[in-house]
Amino acid sequence: MEDLAKYLILVLFAASVGEAVIETLFSPLLDVFALTNLRLRTLIFNWTSAVLGVVIALGFKLQLFSLLGGVGQYGPIDSVLTGVIIGRGANFVHGLITSFFLKQVETRANIDESFAQSEYYAKHTPE
Repeated sequence: MEDLAKYLILVLFAASVGEAVIETLFSPLLDVFALTNLRLRTLIFNWTSAVLGVVIALGFKLQLFSLLGGVGQYGPIDSVLTGVIIGRGANFVHGLITSFFLKQVETRANIDESFAQSEYYAKHTPE
């Protein structure tokens, strides 16, 4: 069971590394090319994350299905599927961070805007 926990942590770490690589190296490239179409940008990110996840899984011989007792005929398929999970994990980690961070920023902006429009602010702000 301890090995399973370590392996799952390794897969989560790989997903985080994949996300860091995408955000640090790949995202600025899309900005340079001024890619503003959100659907196309999302599609490119998802595919790039999946490919990077597969590269990580193959490079580190990560085979999640075998570890969980799955018996496959071809080992590389296990690594490819594990890589897709890692790539999706990167998107999930990104979505979680973005949702949490943007929600915090949006909430703060709403509070600031509400305060700026309040009577208290109007009465206590020097002109």
